[in-house]
Amino acid sequence: MLIGESDLLLRGIAVDQGRGFVYVACTDHVVVLDGSHGGAKLATVDTGAGVDNIDWIEAQQRLYVAAGKAARVTVASIDDKGQPTVVATGASASGARNGVADASGNVYVPDAGNAQLLVFTHAP
Repeated sequence: MLIGESDLLLRGIAVDQGRGFVYVACTDHVVVLDGSHGGAKLATVDTGAGVDNIDWIEAQQRLYVAAGKAARVTVASIDDKGQPTVVATGASASGARNGVADASGNVYVPDAGNAQLLVFTHAP
């Protein structure tokens, strides 16, 4: 088994094509797998509850996660060994999730409950 039983509620997925890592969104964290070496679990990034999807910007080597139940956005840098370092967190709104990042480090998170788009600025 590639991931543990607590990781079975999988959500979104992203691929680091250059280094062969696979990022798997689970309900309250992201699992980093080594896709180039049998899918071994390398690390996890705790994000808070309510994760549905994630975004990965390969040029920045940054992972962007919006957790709706935790009302939190997490930005993590991933090193060449697949180890994450949380470089920024921010409060969002309850239910706001599925953030999308741009090349400038901005994260756009839809907040359907309040009919707005939340924008978080984080320079890479």
